[in-house]
Amino acid sequence: MYSGTTRTEERLIRSGGNDRDGREASSGPRAHPRRHPQTSTETAAPLASVPQSELNNIAAITTINSRPDLFKIITPINVDRFESLLQQHPNRPLVESVCRSLREGTWPFATINPTDLTTFDHTTRKLDDTATHFVREQRDVEIAEKRYSSSFGTELLPGMYSPPIGAVPKPHSENLHLINDHSAEPHSLNAWIDKSDSHIRLDNLHDLGTILCSITTRQVLK
Repeated sequence: MYSGTTRTEERLIRSGGNDRDGREASSGPRAHPRRHPQTSTETAAPLASVPQSELNNIAAITTINSRPDLFKIITPINVDRFESLLQQHPNRPLVESVCRSLREGTWPFATINPTDLTTFDHTTRKLDDTATHFVREQRDVEIAEKRYSSSFGTELLPGMYSPPIGAVPKPHSENLHLINDHSAEPHSLNAWIDKSDSHIRLDNLHDLGTILCSITTRQVLK
């Protein structure tokens, strides 16, 4: 969330928690300067729009128009309220692209080769009985949470790709973890996304510490 800051808080945030010499507050051989997510949004590029080539993809557009129930846009975010809180954010292209994506759906920076297959089913991965039972349970959970669409039969519709689904053990546990393998060849979904477009800077404990320090400093200066 973007909000106004005091000069001291602004300096702390922009320095990423650095001291006066520009060194990061954390120490050790791996320490390096970082840009805080709150200020990085001021210069970040907007989210990608659906390319014209896909807007002209007759097979995909026909499927979407004929089965809108399979492509619902569901988010817990109150987009109108979210947008109103960002009215003063200086990076308008980014804000507008994020709000558009929340309302209309997000395009994953993919560049689809026009010579690729229109439809491809890669759900041939063999699972043992335990994994099969787990995957079916997780499928039902995902459908109930509206993260998966409901069933539409055993055949893919035109324009659809289906990556392999599997189950792998969680670290130091006998429990399983559901895997949607978007990197599986051939015709990997991830192959459509350039690695330079797939990086995202996430908040972490370092960022939380920086924010808490800035809030403490602001309270002291009052």
